[in-house]
Amino acid sequence: MKNKYQRMVSLMRQILKKMHVPLFLHSKSKHVFSVHQHVIMLVLRQYESKSYESFVEWLEVTTGVVQMLGIRTIPHFTTLQKAAARLSAVLLHLAIGRFIGIVCPGKIFAGADATGFEDGHAASYYTYRSCLAHSYTKLSAGSDMVTQLVISVVIRHDATGHEIKHFPTILEELVSVATPWIFVLDRGYDAEWVHQMIRQHEVLSMIPVRKKSDTIGCTKGRYRKEMRRKFDDTLYHQRNKCETIFSVIKRKFGSEVRSYDYSMKERELLYRVLAYNCHRMCMISALLLMISRQPQLRHIIIGIVVGVFIATSISLVSSNAIAQMGHGMGSMGGMSGMSGMGHTGGSGGQIPGYVQQMCHPAGGMPPHYCEPAYDTASSVRGIRVATVDAASDNEVVVSVKQIGTSANPISQKLVLVGGGGNLAGATIIDGGWSKSTVVHLKLDGFGTIYDYGSMKIHLFPYTGE
Repeated sequence: MKNKYQRMVSLMRQILKKMHVPLFLHSKSKHVFSVHQHVIMLVLRQYESKSYESFVEWLEVTTGVVQMLGIRTIPHFTTLQKAAARLSAVLLHLAIGRFIGIVCPGKIFAGADATGFEDGHAASYYTYRSCLAHSYTKLSAGSDMVTQLVISVVIRHDATGHEIKHFPTILEELVSVATPWIFVLDRGYDAEWVHQMIRQHEVLSMIPVRKKSDTIGCTKGRYRKEMRRKFDDTLYHQRNKCETIFSVIKRKFGSEVRSYDYSMKERELLYRVLAYNCHRMCMISALLLMISRQPQLRHIIIGIVVGVFIATSISLVSSNAIAQMGHGMGSMGGMSGMSGMGHTGGSGGQIPGYVQQMCHPAGGMPPHYCEPAYDTASSVRGIRVATVDAASDNEVVVSVKQIGTSANPISQKLVLVGGGGNLAGATIIDGGWSKSTVVHLKLDGFGTIYDYGSMKIHLFPYTGE
């Protein structure tokens, strides 16, 4: 298995080749380092959070990365500085939007938010004692809430300006490379024209109304009134993953912008977002490898595991709730649409697609043998995960049922994947059954299912043959 640096280099090469980026910008240049090599090295510099000089020294001792890059000599640090200033920001914006097409070619769960990055290097105490003014560079990002990949970015240097002004650019860039079925935003974006702009693309908008105390009669605008009547907290809470994305970027790659020039600040943040997307893709590919240990599942596309093992659970409402808002849930990862996501199992619960944790009564098993809560979802129209029960320490029994009164047998093959913590597994469900079927899902890895408070179970159409 390749290490993370080799995966990042391979991934960036794949992105740049799909974009048809030329190896050299001029036929009479020295041709010592290609554009691809420059971009990859600048992304790695952000990933390592190093200065140009420190990064060049790091390259000198990492022979594996140098061989993977295919460079014959280590560049001088000013070579990277000039390359960062020379390469167009438009190229970096396009590269950021290419990641989502690899893992999720279908409809996505979109969200957007903004955050600020510090411009100065002075310590906060020195800034306070010297009465220095704080300055920030604002980054607005549109992302996919399932894969947590950044898709579109707008960078501005007037940190006092409201982020709602940048939303039209975010939306246009996002819909140009992906197809969202829903767009969730916080109260800062509460405006009727924002709803209208989203709905023009046949996308469901979910934005809380700014003033909770106002009645429906005092709320102006058709879609803002709709948010008063049919606002769904379960869907809206997925917007928190925007904060997760910003938190990971700042904790892993830093919350400061080291450049002084405005154009270089923008490029530095764009390279940082590229480094984050590479980091996220490496995590997804590692999870895919975990799932595909079984030989018959190696050719199943990466979209199968995206919705199951992504950081935090995704709990969506049933298809009927979405239909009341005038939109279907669409498809995810090229699948045929999400529906039938809820079940009550043995312990019930008010949240669709969720079964509360079950512990045995007094006199039974000790507390650490509590059965985990099961977070279930289905990407197959007309079929849902009904119940989940523990069969052994590393195996669960899953009941899959048809929705509605149709008695026609299910002819298509399905894939059931599940896991949590260090456990993961997948199995194929053959066609030919009707109404319901029971599947035994074996989980490979370390520990037992009783070691974790929650497990994720997801049903997908079988896409390989």
